[in-house]
Amino acid sequence: MHDQALSCKEDWLKERALRHNILITGASQGLGAALALGLAAKGVRLILWARDEEKLQAVAGGCREKGAEAEIVAFD
Repeated sequence: MHDQALSCKEDWLKERALRHNILITGASQGLGAALALGLAAKGVRLILWARDEEKLQAVAGGCREKGAEAEIVAFD
């Protein structure tokens, strides 16, 4: 039952993401990377911010493989 409720929430979030640009800070690792990869889908535009450009490129690549448009901004 818990898994079904979680799945419904994830579906709702992905459906809403299709209509928006999503900015995720700290997207190169941990929760930020998991959120980016979890929301990545065809029609979703992600703007990923983080300090580590190499890790950020890897996350963006994973998002693009899922069909999302991913733009990165690496800064310190």
